[in-house]
Amino acid sequence: MIISAKCLNKKQHTSAFSLLEILVVLLIIGIILTIPRWPLVSQNLLNRVNNEMQISQSKIDTAIIFQSGINAKRVIKVDLEPFCSAQSINVFLGGWLKPQLLECGGKGVSVGALGKMEFESL
Repeated sequence: MIISAKCLNKKQHTSAFSLLEILVVLLIIGIILTIPRWPLVSQNLLNRVNNEMQISQSKIDTAIIFQSGINAKRVIKVDLEPFCSAQSINVFLGGWLKPQLLECGGKGVSVGALGKMEFESL
């Protein structure tokens, strides 16, 4: 007991990590733990674009099916609202389309004669 009291009274500093070293280690651990989650952010953005494109594709498909039957309208104008707000295409009687290349948000989107939407390079 006396020996331990003498050691405490010598004012010797035990070696320990400084606050700066602990913060640096926590920062490195935080970066390492978040690295695997970075692709999820880009994948989430890509999913939003694909969902908007699927909504526009379903609008085109619905218009094609509607025009394939007996209908009084010669042309149905389909707005590509969530994907391309300023663009629209025409679906003609019989369910066919004129192939078009549209620019949506700086990306080229082609719409084929059967209504298939695909990304294209401008």
